[in-house]
Amino acid sequence: MYGYDPDQQQQAGGCREMLLVTAVVFGVMVPVLAALLGSLGMVVAAFYLLTVHPALALLPFAPLALGVVWMVRRENRIRREMEEQLRDEPDE
Repeated sequence: MYGYDPDQQQQAGGCREMLLVTAVVFGVMVPVLAALLGSLGMVVAAFYLLTVHPALALLPFAPLALGVVWMVRRENRIRREMEEQLRDEPDE
């Protein structure tokens, strides 16, 4: 009747499937939670260091700034290498 076949019903998922789904969900959530906790830690450290001395409040953000500088320099180097490869290719 309309494609319904009671002999081919799906079996309920087992414990392994549940553990697999749980592992995948935690694998997706862990980096996001780590980033959130790291950001919160930087803000807390900045406020604490602000009570010690105002200039020290910038220290927690130094690794973030260095990371941005590193990424920009890497992208510029990659772009320069790609432009050199394009210049060196013989025209057809």
